[in-house]
Amino acid sequence: MLRRRTKPLVAAKPNGPLWIAEDLFRDDRALLADDDAVAPLSGDNHLSTALVDYLLQRSLQPTDLQDTTLVGSANSLHFFHQVNAKIATASSDPNVAKSIVFDLRSPDIFHEVSVYDSLIKGGRRNNSVHRNSPPVKYLRPFQQFIAIFCLFGNPKCEVLLANPDHIAEKAVYGSCPLQQNGFDCGLFAFGCVLHLLKGLDVSADIFNQQHISKLRESIHAVFTVTDTGSDVPNPRELLSSSFLSSFFPLQSENNCHDNVFLWLLQDHPNNDNDIDAAPDVPD
Repeated sequence: MLRRRTKPLVAAKPNGPLWIAEDLFRDDRALLADDDAVAPLSGDNHLSTALVDYLLQRSLQPTDLQDTTLVGSANSLHFFHQVNAKIATASSDPNVAKSIVFDLRSPDIFHEVSVYDSLIKGGRRNNSVHRNSPPVKYLRPFQQFIAIFCLFGNPKCEVLLANPDHIAEKAVYGSCPLQQNGFDCGLFAFGCVLHLLKGLDVSADIFNQQHISKLRESIHAVFTVTDTGSDVPNPRELLSSSFLSSFFPLQSENNCHDNVFLWLLQDHPNNDNDIDAAPDVPD
């Protein structure tokens, strides 16, 4: 997640403008989740950045966001490498939530740089982000993009280019929920970003592994419902902000049927409305 305080940034692209970091809510793309993106949900597999982007785009509307808030793609590291170096790379951004508060007009551009890594416990005596860590491999290209494309001709450009780790020096690990396995990084990052975008503080106890496991199971169930009858459109279209948010205690006050299939078929036989809640999960 990228948050800034001036007008939105645009990077040029041959077929038209592209929002910074391929902003999920401002370049008018309706993302899709194909079978290859959905398949890993059924096992102990890492999820693709394409699926994380799809879920995040379904979780909010552009009108829900402040004008000064930008939400980068889960694979925006590829964007920065491609734009900065003018070459396509196979780089993949690790599924770690990041919040960057910056102001191009300020003498010190980067105000707050927070990293929420569900594999690293925050609140330690030293929360500084190590210079060789995966998050810094994202922060450096982000700073380079800001310098070259947003501050060209400005003395601040040379300052940032002279010290590629300027942004990393500000980075700290924030407290966040910890995963109990090695493959739910994407959904934990998704949960952290969703809370940040809704103005909720992220801490270690806002949700837990049980909530994420139930979220993963229910999303897979929605994606794999096929025999719904001719009067029920594609169940994937039922995914909504209220559905995705309802798995997180701070964002839901509603409970629903334990069986997502019965819920889809009985409560929404005509699919006239979005799903309003998700199956109950433990606090």
